[in-house]
Amino acid sequence: MMCMQTVIVEVKQITGNGRRALSYQWQMKNVTSQMSALLAKESGRTLSFPSKLLTSEAAVAVTACNFVNECTTSEDVLLQPVTAAATLSLSLGGSLGLRTLTPSMAVRLRALPELTRCNSSLTVVPNDAQYNWFLDHIFVTNDDSYRIPAFTYEAGDSVEVRVEVNYKDPSSSQHLSATTEETLVYVAEKLVTTVDAISRSIASDAAVVLDASQSKNPNVKDGSVTHEWTCFNETSQNN
Repeated sequence: MMCMQTVIVEVKQITGNGRRALSYQWQMKNVTSQMSALLAKESGRTLSFPSKLLTSEAAVAVTACNFVNECTTSEDVLLQPVTAAATLSLSLGGSLGLRTLTPSMAVRLRALPELTRCNSSLTVVPNDAQYNWFLDHIFVTNDDSYRIPAFTYEAGDSVEVRVEVNYKDPSSSQHLSATTEETLVYVAEKLVTTVDAISRSIASDAAVVLDASQSKNPNVKDGSVTHEWTCFNETSQNN
């Protein structure tokens, strides 16, 4: 950001150096002569320079050499100047914290925009931002939250949720925007089997009535199930 005074690039991980000190040589592409002169003086594992010297996108790499002059060069790291006084990010809160979703669950999702200004984060007041919600690329609402009713989707369905937020930063009069996407996956719950008795003593001349009407399929709204009964004589089996 424009409030950052210094850019710092550091070698974080080293392997195969035999626990001996290495020498470093930094290279950058697409930089000014002033920046090139600064790089020539750097030989440590950390590169630091004023952010104002980064006037356009540049690629930085470092070459490390050991005591027998065997060298290796890192991959390029892209640096890009950011002149914005603030940036906007967006995440989703709500039922996404659950590992799995089932059809019987109502899902409440909430957009959580965050404004970052000079390394400080500020929560955006929901009413100050404009939102666009899309489910499977279909627009659904402009609110800061969205509720998916229970049984909207079936087990095995996956739903792509995309949210866009637009916000005008009052301090800088910047128009900022951010987008986030999540995929919801629905899984099936087990069927619920309920019988009105586990064991029962009945006279030999009496009718036997077992009630399993409370059994249900929690994955569908009406809970309907198909019953299949199996009877066998335990006394005969024991003999």
